[in-house]
Amino acid sequence: MAARPLHPTEALFALADRFVPPGEQDVDRHRRIRIGIAVGWMGILFSGISVVIYALYGSPISAAAISVIVLGLAAIAPAIRRGLPIEAAAHTLTAITWLVTFVVVWRTGGFGSPALVWTFFHPITIYIACGRRPAIIWALLSGLQLTILYGLQRGGVHFATDLSGSALESVRYGSFAVAVLANALVIGSNEAARRASEEAKVQANRLIERQRILGDMHDGIGSQLLGLIVQVRAKRIDDDRLLQGLTGCLDDLRLIVDSLDPLDRPFDVSLAELRTRVDSRCTAAGVELRWRTDGAPSPLPIDPESGLQVLRALQDLLANALHHSGSSRIDFELRCPATAPGTVEIEVRDHGCGFDPAAVRMGGRGLTSLRARAHRLNGTLAIEQADPGTRVTLRFAVPGTPA
Repeated sequence: MAARPLHPTEALFALADRFVPPGEQDVDRHRRIRIGIAVGWMGILFSGISVVIYALYGSPISAAAISVIVLGLAAIAPAIRRGLPIEAAAHTLTAITWLVTFVVVWRTGGFGSPALVWTFFHPITIYIACGRRPAIIWALLSGLQLTILYGLQRGGVHFATDLSGSALESVRYGSFAVAVLANALVIGSNEAARRASEEAKVQANRLIERQRILGDMHDGIGSQLLGLIVQVRAKRIDDDRLLQGLTGCLDDLRLIVDSLDPLDRPFDVSLAELRTRVDSRCTAAGVELRWRTDGAPSPLPIDPESGLQVLRALQDLLANALHHSGSSRIDFELRCPATAPGTVEIEVRDHGCGFDPAAVRMGGRGLTSLRARAHRLNGTLAIEQADPGTRVTLRFAVPGTPA
C-alpha cells in the first residue's frame, strides 16, 4: 500500500523535528520547539522578501537592518539543536526585530512607515513559543514602541524618507498584505502543531494505560490463575477453594474493567457495585454486612488508577473476613477524619476468631499484596486485634479531600 503524501505543513514539521534536541519527552514543549523552528523558517522567507523590496525601492540601510533579522532567524534551528532553549531564541529574535523596527521606521517616514505592522508579530510569535505571560509583556513593549514613535513625530523629530511617495504606498500595501498572510500561516501552523501534539498525547496516554492494564492483569489475575493451576495439578485444592479463587479472578477482572470506564465514573459508583457483589455473598453465607460511608464526602476525588488499588485491597479484606474469620458480622467504614485533613481511612472489621500476631509479622502472600497496594497509594496498612475479631485499616491521602 502506497504511503500517503505529506501535506506541506506536515512536511515542514517533519523537517523541523530533525532539529528538536534528542531526548525531548515533553509533548507540549516538543510542539513549541517545532512550531518555533517552522515560524523561524517562514520568517526567513518574508524577511528576505522585505530585504529585496526595501533595497529595490531605495532604502539600503533598511534592507541591511532587516538582513540582521534574516541571519538571526537562520541561526535558530541549529542553535536549538545544540541545546538553546526555544524561549531564549524567541526572546532574542523578537528583541532584534523590535530594535530593527526603530531603524527601518527612522529611515522610511516615522510613524507612517510600513514597518510598523511588524509590531503585531511580536506577541503572536512569543505566545506560540513561550506562552501567555511573555506574550502580554511583548504586547506592552509593542505598544510602548508605537507610543515612542508617535511621541517623537508629534514632538517634531524629523524622520528620513528614503522611499518616494509611490514607492512608500506600494511598500505599505505590500506590507499589510504580507502581514495578513504571515499571521494566517503562523496561526494555521500553530493549530496544526497543536492538533499533532494532542494526538501524540492521546497515543502516549494509551500506551501508559495499556502498560498499566497489562501490569494489573499480570500481578492480579495472572498470578491468581497460575496459583490455582499449580494447586489443581498437584491435587491440593478442593472445589470450594477453587470456586473461591475463580470468583476472585472474576472480581479482579471486573475491577479492571470498571477502571477503564470511558465515562470516567466516580469512585463511589465502583464502590457501590463492589458492595452489591459482596453483600449478596455475605447474605448467602449468613453473614451480616454493615456498611458506612457517611463519614466521607461524595464524590471522593480518587483517580481511576488509585481507585483500582483501593477497590482491590478492599475486595481482598472483605473476602478474607468472609471466608477465614468465622464471623457472623462484618463492619465496613469509609471516613475522612477531622484530625487528618486530606486523609481517607477505610476500615474492615470482623467479629471472628482473630489472628496470630506472629503470622502478621512474617506476612503471607495476601498480606504482602495488601501492603504493596498501600505502598502504591503512599498510604499505610494497620492490622489490630479487635476483641473479638480483627480490625484492618487502610489510610491514604487524597489531595483536595476536605476534613
